[in-house]
Amino acid sequence: MSNTHDDGKGNACQVVHVPFGYLPDTLGGTEIYVAGLVNELAQLGVSSVVVAPGQSAEYVHDATHVLRIPPSLELSQEALYGEGDERAAARFGTALDSVKPKLVHFHAFTSSASLLAMKECARRRIPMLMTYHTPTVTCLRGTMLHWGKAPCDGGMVVTRCASCALQGRGLPKWLAIVAAHIPLPLSKFFAKALRSKATTVLGIRWLTAIRHRAVRSAFNLCEYVVSPCNWVTAVLMRNGVPTTKIVLSRQGLSRSESRASAEPPSHDVSDDAQNHASANTVLKLIFLGRIHPTKGLHTLLRALTMRPALAVSLSIYSAKNIGDAYFDEISALVASDARVTLKAALSNANVVATMRDYDLVVVPSEWLETGPLVIYEAFAAGLPVLGSDLGGIAELVSDGRNGRLLPCGDASAWANAIGEIADNRTLIKNWQHNLPPRRTMREVAQDMRTVYDNSLNAQPRRRGL
Repeated sequence: MSNTHDDGKGNACQVVHVPFGYLPDTLGGTEIYVAGLVNELAQLGVSSVVVAPGQSAEYVHDATHVLRIPPSLELSQEALYGEGDERAAARFGTALDSVKPKLVHFHAFTSSASLLAMKECARRRIPMLMTYHTPTVTCLRGTMLHWGKAPCDGGMVVTRCASCALQGRGLPKWLAIVAAHIPLPLSKFFAKALRSKATTVLGIRWLTAIRHRAVRSAFNLCEYVVSPCNWVTAVLMRNGVPTTKIVLSRQGLSRSESRASAEPPSHDVSDDAQNHASANTVLKLIFLGRIHPTKGLHTLLRALTMRPALAVSLSIYSAKNIGDAYFDEISALVASDARVTLKAALSNANVVATMRDYDLVVVPSEWLETGPLVIYEAFAAGLPVLGSDLGGIAELVSDGRNGRLLPCGDASAWANAIGEIADNRTLIKNWQHNLPPRRTMREVAQDMRTVYDNSLNAQPRRRGL
């Protein structure tokens, strides 16, 4: 590992960013966000290094210096739920000594990007902040849906969170509730003593308690917590984060995407004529994202099977997770419907341009999104959105104005909505005239530059270790 890092212009690194993983081996929303942020920060005079979990490596990606820190191969349940991977944290501390940043920006809270890693920053008196990118920060189930159905208020309540997490893993609800109420000392004993699947079930109350304690400690150590949307702000406040620490900063598009322009269809053709032509034209839908249960592809595909004669096509752009059980389920559904095509994931630079070949972007997520970025991309391409009435999606899509919001997981509702739009294309035309202004990653970077300056200029305060 080299002793100095700079931005290619002789400027010492000012900020270390810590996401879940990093490009080119991952292409999630958080990594795309970090890549765009780093590029825009450079234009504002802020140099960056990305330090992320992964196979040990040091490289440059798109002019950004990247250090990958290998996590431990095996961790105890206490480490997974609690303060994190001790060995990875020590490696992170070594990276900090090498890079010597002025500030650390965490974009994840995992066993590698952990409370122990934050304590390495605190020991060196390096200010830090965290962006709450996904519900997994505070939600053990990972979706922020209580019992997998209704949006949760997000309060970290041990027995409620423990039972919901177990039910999400397939345990019957009644048994999950019983396990979540095992006395704390006994639950701790089971979590430490057992080495089987029963460890999580019988020890869930104590494991949840130490997870909540770690999250609250992380919030306490951070100078600021960045919220990408209103529901996250509400969750942070409900869990005791002072409003003075919370910064609302929504996602934005990269420079190339924000320059994209897409004009709505011409008004020269009457609505009747357009709908008549549409009757013989396929309604083209596009989905971009991970093939994961939280993204709701199964609901969308089942909706299409309910309308087998509907003139519609669906293109799914995603990485192929060969061997994953859910991917196999989706592949089977795709293979059973000739109208659906599974395609390779798009590079970030090609998303908006590709979207313009379609009529609607579909976002059937079954968890509370904090963006999602794909909606910003859809609006930049001039496309309305058909999305779940949840979280960040519902904050960006105005139902009946620039798209349609539908019940999460309700295949019948999705089938009916797609059929209605296929029969009445003027809906799309009307929605296109009400797309909101585009927010750019440059604006996000300006927000972060202000937060960084405030963090560095704040009166030093003692951090408990």
